Amino acid sequence: MDQQLVQQLQDNHGISADQSHSILNTIEQFIKDKVPMAAQYIEQALHGSTSTATPAATDTTNTAPPAHEESTLEKIEDFAKSKLEGILPGGIKI
Repeated sequence: MDQQLVQQLQDNHGISADQSHSILNTIEQFIKDKVPMAAQYIEQALHGSTSTATPAATDTTNTAPPAHEESTLEKIEDFAKSKLEGILPGGIKI
């Protein structure tokens, strides 16, 4: 799991590392279930790798993310925020 993101959750919301990992795993699985085509990008963003090879991703010599990944991740972040807003314990805001 991306330690920078875990730390950011801890710092911004006052939650433990375990809680951060749990939240991120829930969000990751939710997005993968809702948008299966984004699974590769989610894996790379959160884990620095891909878990499944697709025909477009079989070349492992170039591990640089696609140029459009930032906007995709921003969309995913906005989506996750909209789904989690107000449901985190203790009134934690995203």
